[in-house]
Amino acid sequence: MTVPINLLPWREHLRQQRRRHLLLSLSATMALVIGSALLVAQHHRLAIREQIASNDQLRSDIARVTASIEEMEHLQQRDRDIAERLASLQQLQGYRDEQARIFEIMARAVPPQVQLTVLRRRGQSLQVEGIASTHAAVAQLLRTLAAEGGVRPSLHRISAVAGEAGDTSAGKAFFLTLEPAANPEVAVAARSE
Repeated sequence: MTVPINLLPWREHLRQQRRRHLLLSLSATMALVIGSALLVAQHHRLAIREQIASNDQLRSDIARVTASIEEMEHLQQRDRDIAERLASLQQLQGYRDEQARIFEIMARAVPPQVQLTVLRRRGQSLQVEGIASTHAAVAQLLRTLAAEGGVRPSLHRISAVAGEAGDTSAGKAFFLTLEPAANPEVAVAARSE
């Protein structure tokens, strides 16, 4: 005879053990997942804080470099302004020297028969009006100016000056311009040789 074996309690017990084991495994897995998620979240928060700090540092570095660049641009502009002023001063000094040299040439070149009445500066040229006793005195003035080498004389007009009672022997009025020579240093060196 066979003895009836009731396996139901044993199966029920085994089922409960499996369920406990499953619940324990699920709980452990959930705890592990939650712990991992918390660790990952903490790591991300830390990385974000570091990135924010790095961004702030970069912003302050960029602001400092931008300020340096603006200061350099300001200094470069100031340097350009100073260079322009220096060039203007040198140009003015050159014009002053040029005009002084032209007046020195005029003082040496004017013969006693010539009287200068008007000296007018137009740009770099000098306009000269005067009265001479004869055409020869005007020609001598032109030759002397041309021989000096620092200027190029150009006679524009010569006419008789009417004296008292229509007398034309009072002298010759003339108008000429003096242009600076193209290279006065060469002309001065050639004249001194």
